Amino acid sequence: MKKVGKEGVITVEEGSGLDNELDVVEGMQFDRGYLSPYFINNQQNMSVELESPYILL
Repeated sequence: MKKVGKEGVITVEEGSGLDNELDVVEGMQFDRGYLSPYFINNQQNMSVELESPYILL
């Protein structure tokens, strides 16, 4: 819990083996893809990089 802090999200999933795994993802991650491929502005790694975006919650 110290790694994600009080603003982070912890997800627990059921596994099929006896091993424990911990994946820490920094930043924000979406489960869905892009609505349009025209949003991609970094062709090398097929990602969108924004500078100072406005985010409506």
